[in-house]
Amino acid sequence: MTQILAYMLFFLIGAIAGAATFMYYGLQQVRKMKKTKQTLIDEVKKKTRELEQKTNSIKERLIRAQQIAQTQMDLRAQAEMPSKNGLHSKYKNGLVTEITELEQEKINLLKTIITDGFNPMITIIQDDGTKEEIPLSDYIETAQQSADIVTGKKPETPPLDNAANEPRKIGKFFVYRGGRDDGTSH
Repeated sequence: MTQILAYMLFFLIGAIAGAATFMYYGLQQVRKMKKTKQTLIDEVKKKTRELEQKTNSIKERLIRAQQIAQTQMDLRAQAEMPSKNGLHSKYKNGLVTEITELEQEKINLLKTIITDGFNPMITIIQDDGTKEEIPLSDYIETAQQSADIVTGKKPETPPLDNAANEPRKIGKFFVYRGGRDDGTSH
């Protein structure tokens, strides 16, 4: 009888130890999951804060670009007025230089937005008053080309490869020497 009680006691102690081990393991897993969940939540919050900071920075830069554009419009209005005398003409030449410098500053400011990985749609007002919504990268490209024309910079032409000297068929015509004039008259 004592042996049966001893077996029952060992069985009861084993069952209690097994249940305690199972509960301890379960609690450890729950703590581990809570810790992982909290880490993920913290990462999401951190990325959200970073994105908000970038967004605010981009908004500030876009506002600054708008202020530069407004200043350019005011200067253009002054430059388009008729000259009163020679001194006023010299002043107007300075305005044109200032307008081009502001344009380059605005382009550089907008390029920083693109380097941050954002390409927002912007609304531009054409000279005729129509509004057009285009990606910022397209605007920067056309504005840079316009600025290069005004400042006298020539666009970079890609170097001709050896294949340009080879005759090639375009439609029903053959193009020799890249389509350049060879100096002969026909």
